[in-house]
Amino acid sequence: MLHARSNVRQPILPAAAFKAARSSKLTKLALLALVASVATAQVSYNWYSVDYMTPFYGPNWTQNGSLTSTSSGTTSTTAGSLISTVTAPTYPNDYQIQSYINLPSGVNGGNYGIMFRATTNALWNPPSTAQGSFYIAEIQNPTWTGSSCSATLVLTKSVSGVVTTLYSAATWCSTSFALMVTTNGSNILLDQNGQYIAWVNDSSLASGQPGLSVRGVPSNGGQLGLMVLGPGDKTAPNPIDIHNLSTSSYPNRVDMQWKGSSDNVGGAGLTLYRVYRGGALMAAIAAIGWIVNRVSGESNAIERLMTGVTRFAPLGILVLAFVAIPAYIHTTLARPANCRLLLFDYSVLPASEAIF
Repeated sequence: MLHARSNVRQPILPAAAFKAARSSKLTKLALLALVASVATAQVSYNWYSVDYMTPFYGPNWTQNGSLTSTSSGTTSTTAGSLISTVTAPTYPNDYQIQSYINLPSGVNGGNYGIMFRATTNALWNPPSTAQGSFYIAEIQNPTWTGSSCSATLVLTKSVSGVVTTLYSAATWCSTSFALMVTTNGSNILLDQNGQYIAWVNDSSLASGQPGLSVRGVPSNGGQLGLMVLGPGDKTAPNPIDIHNLSTSSYPNRVDMQWKGSSDNVGGAGLTLYRVYRGGALMAAIAAIGWIVNRVSGESNAIERLMTGVTRFAPLGILVLAFVAIPAYIHTTLARPANCRLLLFDYSVLPASEAIF
């Protein structure tokens, strides 16, 4: 069994906090203070740009296509994009983007995306329009079944109009949640509500700006709300203490347990562990809460159930508590020989490492 307990401080303002702040009529200044307090609590990671999209702050964006701003965010029944005019500090092409998607319960359809490494004229409205060059991570066609919402998370690149799908999988959605993208060199990390979803490598586009895209939303549909941009983090998390890692061998598996680490001061927050044997990736494990590995006849099948719990303390101080419902990772890892345990933060690379 793999057990990891980590006091993770994710660099996100939870959607529940955003909704609560909005419903209690906090001013934008107070909400900005919440963002700042979260960044301070979370090892002092600082966002370099914050926009509530109600409406968006024009000087910070180049608009393409048609967009409408509401009290809940920015939307489009046709197609529109915003490309940031603010350059990320230190590493202009490596950054973290987080956007909150607000969906009315029971209203299906629409496409809500984060653009990155985008040219100023980037606009996405398939199949007719792939203007400019860009990557886009997009929540497509959210669909409600009772109180449950499902969608497709798609990562696409467009290089001078030539379109390629890099990742596509079913995902969950809700009335308000965060979609996050981190880009560092050729590494692209996708998260929802601070939960690791996928890691993709592509080097087609080396430069460009962050942005957002919204298209095909019903007239009574959702919006892209609060959007925050964070700088690249090139520092590995604090080292994994090999003395706190224990293993037990069995004929068809190895059980591992270790003490969770933490990110460096000013870091972007932890995201996942990876376990390798002889250079082969055996498991990718979200760095939130308890993780349990149980061996069965299957291998490398991963199921995750994560719940984010947010509470407000007196005086509006935001307190985060992330709770993990047991997650089961089935693998055939056998014998603790020539194995490596790597811990990544949202910089994606580099990583801290333990060899056993």
